[in-house]
Amino acid sequence: VATLIGGAVAAQSGRIIRVPGDHPTVDSALNTATDGDTILVGYGRLPQFTTGTKAVQIVSTSNSIVQYATRVGALPAGKQLSIVGFTFERTVEVVGAKGFVLFDRCTFLAPDNEKGLLVKSSDQVTLKSTSAQGAPAIEIHSSTLLVTGSTITGDSDCPPPHRFCRRGGAGIRAIQSTILLSRTCVTGGSGRWSHSAIEVGGRVESTLGCLNAGSGSPGSPAVAGYGDLVVHPNTSISWTGARAVSPRINMT
Repeated sequence: VATLIGGAVAAQSGRIIRVPGDHPTVDSALNTATDGDTILVGYGRLPQFTTGTKAVQIVSTSNSIVQYATRVGALPAGKQLSIVGFTFERTVEVVGAKGFVLFDRCTFLAPDNEKGLLVKSSDQVTLKSTSAQGAPAIEIHSSTLLVTGSTITGDSDCPPPHRFCRRGGAGIRAIQSTILLSRTCVTGGSGRWSHSAIEVGGRVESTLGCLNAGSGSPGSPAVAGYGDLVVHPNTSISWTGARAVSPRINMT
């Protein structure tokens, strides 16, 4: 089995553990797994799972749908956790991970008014060939997020005259964080209000992608907040407000 680490491919050695063949749940498989093991999940639907400090690969072999909130724990520095091929119907939390956390070919589909992915105090979280939707689709605090070949979309809210409905959101909301985007399109929610593609406090760098504010009134910049925005060639920006980025964004 191969995984991606910082753009290079590395072999994942160790045992193959099958769920439900060897263990009834992902959690029970994780309890017996050791660094380097691969857990193959054959369930179509499963409740949730919580990872710990082990460097393992968790792979869905049947497009598994995870129904409830899932948590990635404090992975130590120098270790890699890979989660491949899952659809998450509730918020996924990554908290205190100092190692490398990879979501590959996953889908985050949060319900109304929930975040798709929440990242806190984590050194390197990577999304590869992944889609996310929520309000916001992704929220990160004091972390570094790398996104490649993915689609990130903020929830849309209901247009007038509806008063009680879902609340829209940005594609990504970042607080004291760094976001590196490659071949990725980020779009804010539309509807009653326009939402920015990214609400940032920190640094955003985009290559070969797009940053789109959602439609609505009043309009929004593509990137709101404060900090640095580095836009490389072949990145498109669209906005619905008076300017492409907020006044406190330093765009180069």
